[in-house]
Amino acid sequence: MAEEIDRNKRKTLKKMLGLTGLLVAPLAFLDGCGALITMDSKSTWFRGFIYNYWQDDNGNGIVDDDSELKGEKSTFYPNERITITGAIKNRRGHELTTKVWNGVGKLIRKRTEKINSRLFGYDIEFNPGQLYKEEGGGDYIVEWYLDDNLIEKKEFRVLHR
Repeated sequence: MAEEIDRNKRKTLKKMLGLTGLLVAPLAFLDGCGALITMDSKSTWFRGFIYNYWQDDNGNGIVDDDSELKGEKSTFYPNERITITGAIKNRRGHELTTKVWNGVGKLIRKRTEKINSRLFGYDIEFNPGQLYKEEGGGDYIVEWYLDDNLIEKKEFRVLHR
Protein backbone atom coordinates (compact mmCIF):
# COMPACT_ATOMS: atom_id res chain seq x y z
CA MET A 1 0.00 0.00 0.00
CA ALA A 2 2.75 2.50 0.96
CA GLU A 3 4.67 1.64 -2.21
CA GLU A 4 1.55 2.36 -4.30
CA ILE A 5 1.10 5.74 -2.56
CA ASP A 6 4.75 6.64 -3.21
CA ARG A 7 4.39 5.64 -6.86
CA ASN A 8 1.29 7.85 -7.18
CA LYS A 9 3.08 10.77 -5.49
CA ARG A 10 5.98 10.42 -7.93
CA LYS A 11 3.59 10.38 -10.90
CA THR A 12 1.80 13.47 -9.56
CA LEU A 13 5.09 15.36 -9.03
CA LYS A 14 6.30 14.44 -12.50
CA LYS A 15 3.02 15.61 -14.04
CA MET A 16 3.05 18.90 -12.06
CA LEU A 17 6.61 19.68 -13.11
CA GLY A 18 6.45 18.36 -16.64
CA LEU A 19 9.43 16.12 -15.88
CA THR A 20 10.48 13.49 -18.38
CA GLY A 21 13.02 10.74 -17.97
CA LEU A 22 14.17 11.82 -14.52
CA LEU A 23 14.56 10.16 -11.17
CA VAL A 24 11.95 11.24 -8.65
CA ALA A 25 12.49 9.96 -5.11
CA PRO A 26 9.57 9.28 -2.73
CA LEU A 27 10.75 11.86 -0.18
CA ALA A 28 10.58 14.99 -2.29
CA PHE A 29 9.41 18.58 -2.15
CA LEU A 30 9.45 21.62 -4.43
CA ASP A 31 11.84 24.49 -3.94
CA GLY A 32 10.94 28.11 -4.75
CA CYS A 33 11.63 27.60 -8.47
CA GLY A 34 9.34 24.62 -8.73
CA ALA A 35 12.39 22.39 -9.00
CA LEU A 36 12.29 18.97 -7.43
CA ILE A 37 14.51 18.55 -4.36
CA THR A 38 14.89 15.14 -2.75
CA MET A 39 16.43 13.77 0.40
CA ASP A 40 18.76 11.66 -1.79
CA SER A 41 21.73 13.86 -2.71
CA LYS A 42 22.41 11.66 -5.76
CA SER A 43 19.02 12.24 -7.36
CA THR A 44 18.68 14.52 -10.34
CA TRP A 45 16.15 16.86 -11.88
CA PHE A 46 15.90 18.95 -15.02
CA ARG A 47 13.71 21.95 -15.79
CA GLY A 48 13.34 23.83 -19.05
CA PHE A 49 11.90 27.34 -19.07
CA ILE A 50 10.80 29.73 -21.85
CA TYR A 51 10.14 33.29 -20.63
CA ASN A 52 10.95 36.97 -21.21
CA TYR A 53 13.68 37.79 -18.71
CA TRP A 54 15.01 37.21 -15.21
CA GLN A 55 14.68 39.91 -12.56
CA ASP A 56 16.60 39.50 -9.30
CA ASP A 57 13.78 40.68 -7.01
CA ASN A 58 15.67 40.11 -3.76
CA GLY A 59 19.14 41.13 -5.01
CA ASN A 60 20.92 37.90 -4.09
CA GLY A 61 22.32 37.23 -7.58
CA ILE A 62 20.56 33.87 -8.11
CA VAL A 63 17.20 32.64 -9.33
CA ASP A 64 15.64 31.29 -6.16
CA ASP A 65 11.96 31.73 -6.92
CA ASP A 66 10.09 31.17 -10.17
CA SER A 67 8.42 34.56 -9.71
CA GLU A 68 11.81 36.01 -10.77
CA LEU A 69 11.32 34.50 -14.25
CA LYS A 70 9.18 37.19 -15.82
CA GLY A 71 6.75 36.27 -18.57
CA GLU A 72 6.99 32.46 -18.54
CA LYS A 73 4.62 31.40 -21.32
CA SER A 74 4.35 29.74 -24.71
CA THR A 75 3.16 32.64 -26.91
CA PHE A 76 5.20 35.79 -27.52
CA TYR A 77 4.66 39.04 -29.42
CA PRO A 78 7.24 39.86 -32.14
CA ASN A 79 8.84 42.65 -30.08
CA GLU A 80 9.36 40.61 -26.87
CA ARG A 81 12.62 39.31 -25.44
CA ILE A 82 12.66 35.50 -25.36
CA THR A 83 14.90 33.61 -22.94
CA ILE A 84 15.31 29.83 -22.98
CA THR A 85 16.89 28.24 -19.90
CA GLY A 86 17.83 24.70 -19.01
CA ALA A 87 18.72 23.84 -15.39
CA ILE A 88 19.92 20.47 -14.10
CA LYS A 89 21.11 18.94 -10.83
CA ASN A 90 23.68 16.18 -10.19
CA ARG A 91 24.94 15.50 -13.70
CA ARG A 92 28.51 16.87 -13.42
CA GLY A 93 30.75 15.63 -16.24
CA HIS A 94 27.88 15.15 -18.71
CA GLU A 95 26.86 17.55 -21.49
CA LEU A 96 23.67 19.60 -21.64
CA THR A 97 22.57 20.63 -25.14
CA THR A 98 19.75 22.98 -26.10
CA LYS A 99 18.44 23.05 -29.68
CA VAL A 100 15.95 25.59 -31.03
CA TRP A 101 14.11 24.70 -34.26
CA ASN A 102 11.92 26.97 -36.39
CA GLY A 103 8.57 25.88 -37.82
CA VAL A 104 10.07 24.37 -40.99
CA GLY A 105 12.53 22.18 -39.09
CA LYS A 106 15.63 24.36 -39.45
CA LEU A 107 17.99 24.33 -36.48
CA ILE A 108 18.41 28.02 -35.60
CA ARG A 109 20.33 27.81 -32.30
CA LYS A 110 22.34 25.13 -30.58
CA ARG A 111 24.31 25.39 -27.38
CA THR A 112 26.23 22.59 -25.68
CA GLU A 113 28.01 22.98 -22.35
CA LYS A 114 29.90 20.55 -20.16
CA ILE A 115 28.12 20.35 -16.80
CA ASN A 116 30.76 21.49 -14.32
CA SER A 117 28.82 21.90 -11.08
CA ARG A 118 26.18 20.13 -9.00
CA LEU A 119 23.55 22.74 -9.93
CA PHE A 120 24.04 23.90 -13.52
CA GLY A 121 22.17 25.97 -16.08
CA TYR A 122 22.51 28.34 -19.00
CA ASP A 123 20.41 30.61 -21.22
CA ILE A 124 19.84 31.22 -24.90
CA GLU A 125 18.53 34.75 -25.30
CA PHE A 126 16.86 36.56 -28.16
CA ASN A 127 16.77 40.36 -27.78
CA PRO A 128 13.41 42.10 -28.31
CA GLY A 129 12.36 41.54 -31.92
CA GLN A 130 15.49 39.51 -32.81
CA LEU A 131 13.84 36.12 -33.33
CA TYR A 132 10.99 37.65 -35.34
CA LYS A 133 13.46 39.60 -37.52
CA GLU A 134 15.67 36.54 -38.12
CA GLU A 135 13.04 33.80 -38.51
CA GLY A 136 9.60 35.43 -38.59
CA GLY A 137 6.48 34.54 -36.70
CA GLY A 138 5.32 30.99 -36.21
CA ASP A 139 5.92 27.91 -34.12
CA TYR A 140 9.25 26.93 -32.57
CA ILE A 141 10.48 23.84 -30.76
CA VAL A 142 13.07 23.69 -27.99
CA GLU A 143 14.76 20.39 -27.16
CA TRP A 144 17.10 19.72 -24.26
CA TYR A 145 19.51 16.77 -24.31
CA LEU A 146 21.63 15.18 -21.62
CA ASP A 147 24.57 13.83 -23.59
CA ASP A 148 22.68 12.56 -26.67
CA ASN A 149 19.42 11.69 -24.90
CA LEU A 150 16.35 13.91 -25.27
CA ILE A 151 15.17 14.86 -21.76
CA GLU A 152 12.61 17.60 -22.44
CA LYS A 153 10.83 19.24 -25.34
CA LYS A 154 8.70 22.40 -25.33
CA GLU A 155 7.01 24.46 -28.00
CA PHE A 156 6.38 28.17 -28.24
CA ARG A 157 4.92 30.56 -30.77
CA VAL A 158 5.90 34.00 -31.98
CA LEU A 159 2.83 35.84 -33.26
CA HIS A 160 2.80 37.42 -36.71
CA ARG A 161 2.52 41.19 -36.78
